[in-house]
Amino acid sequence: MSLTYKAEAGHNILLVARTSAEAEWLALLQKVRDTLVEQVGFEGKVDFEQIDRIENREVSLPSAHYDSVVSNPTEPWTVEHSSGVLASILLALKPSGTLVLKELVVDSACSLKVSPVTRTLDDFTQQLKFAGFVDTQPETCQLVPESILRNLAKKCWKLHDAEGFVAQAKGKIFEAAVNAKKPSYNVGAAAALPFGRQAVSQNAEALANRGAPKAWMINVESDDEGEIEDQDGLLAADDFVRPDVASLVRPDGTKPRRKPCKNCTCGLADGGDVNEDVECGPADKPKKPKKPVDVVNVKSSCGSCSLGDAFRCSSCPYLGMPAFKPGQKVSLARVTRQLSLAMLLLYILVTLMRFETSAADSGSVVDGSTPTRENAFGISLGNDNSDTPSKTSSSSKPSGSSSGSSNGQPGRIVMKTPPQSVQSPLFETASKVKLQWSYDNNMKKPPSKITIRGQMPEGFNEPGTTKPLYWYIAQNVSAGNKAYTWDTVTESPPGYTLREGSGYKLYIIDSDIGWDNSTHVTAGKLFQFMLPFSMYNSRYTQTNDGVPNNYNPNAASRPAFSSINILLGLFFAIIGALAL
Repeated sequence: MSLTYKAEAGHNILLVARTSAEAEWLALLQKVRDTLVEQVGFEGKVDFEQIDRIENREVSLPSAHYDSVVSNPTEPWTVEHSSGVLASILLALKPSGTLVLKELVVDSACSLKVSPVTRTLDDFTQQLKFAGFVDTQPETCQLVPESILRNLAKKCWKLHDAEGFVAQAKGKIFEAAVNAKKPSYNVGAAAALPFGRQAVSQNAEALANRGAPKAWMINVESDDEGEIEDQDGLLAADDFVRPDVASLVRPDGTKPRRKPCKNCTCGLADGGDVNEDVECGPADKPKKPKKPVDVVNVKSSCGSCSLGDAFRCSSCPYLGMPAFKPGQKVSLARVTRQLSLAMLLLYILVTLMRFETSAADSGSVVDGSTPTRENAFGISLGNDNSDTPSKTSSSSKPSGSSSGSSNGQPGRIVMKTPPQSVQSPLFETASKVKLQWSYDNNMKKPPSKITIRGQMPEGFNEPGTTKPLYWYIAQNVSAGNKAYTWDTVTESPPGYTLREGSGYKLYIIDSDIGWDNSTHVTAGKLFQFMLPFSMYNSRYTQTNDGVPNNYNPNAASRPAFSSINILLGLFFAIIGALAL
């Protein structure tokens, strides 16, 4: 159940698949990639991309870059090519580029009640045509063995009743391989339309014998048609006489008949004799008496307006007002007084919080003992009398550290700046952080491109999920210098600003391996490196041992009052006094 993939020398190939944790399936995928690399040679290139990243729009494929795309080539064939994935692959292919892909299809004659595979082979080929591919040809369609089907149901689909599904779907699910091509033009290409062009005859003699076009004419001297009648002869002498004013006067001095009005009562609308004594006019509709408004016993539609904001509707006009008794008159001065007092209390609370923050930043002495150095994040920085950095245990080293080398192990990063001995370095906010590293003895295949990724502290999640919030600091940058300068302002998470705090993490991975496979690498390649760090304010000066130079743990606590705080306090105090 395998298909031979052939690529020409010098071609750019894109391999698309969904990697698995199973070693057997990873080995099959690696074998296909190695075969393609040998076929394209040094002038060609084979790129790999996760299909989930394409479907979630986490990666943008280059337009018209690849000569061929191979998708889902090996087991477990769990990829279902959606219309979005096929559209991205079509844009990435060059004109007349080829697509070779595999997918599991179900027999069109069967009906499975619960099945992860729902598309037939006809539906699959039709989806390719709708995506814009041409010359869609099914290559093979082989039955999936029962053993592989059971393995998929248990390990990939994780079905509750795997054996029952295998018994039901046995002999009904197939592995289909389909070839398709991109048209010989790119999407949006311009082409001249042959409007107004006339076909030129190759027969010169026919052109010479062709006579001049004859005009359409009328023979006015022909006797076949009737005589033309003179239109002036149709008019009589009376038709040329203009009417005078006397002839236009109403005969017998009769009055003009007026138009009957609506709801006529004089008889004009009925066509009979008109009663002149009756004044005709539209009858007014009787007005309904106004219902008196009960101001005291007012009831709302929901009956909860007086209970407070927690019980009010979103469109309630009483939103923001305190609870009241039904029929009670609410005074505007009372509401203003309550709001002013609330604003004054809020200002006092904010001032106290700033006072506590300033006290925490200035350091403290515990019970007269030897002062300990702690930063604003609660990280112990050791004793003031110690001139050497504290030793860290092997369990507290970053995930990328390596104390020695041994054969058959992945390669790891050894940090130089900040030094490897610093457990959690401090980086200044709104600054440029310089990162330098080297590799240990296990690194046999250093990466050509690296990707640097950051993670926000605990409590920052992706919108609508509980997943940690990651962002890319740098993608696909050259790894030859073994260094990178990180701008913490422009290369921060979208919509966020890096603030003071601990719990940040920085990752360095091989771009060719990818994020999902960075912890499952073969021997000699880069293993995922993780560096925990903290952000500090510009009040301190960064040093290599992680201790700010001007950090004074013995400084007394002091409030951070300013002229703006004083003016705001006076303003709210005056408003509260006037409201009272």
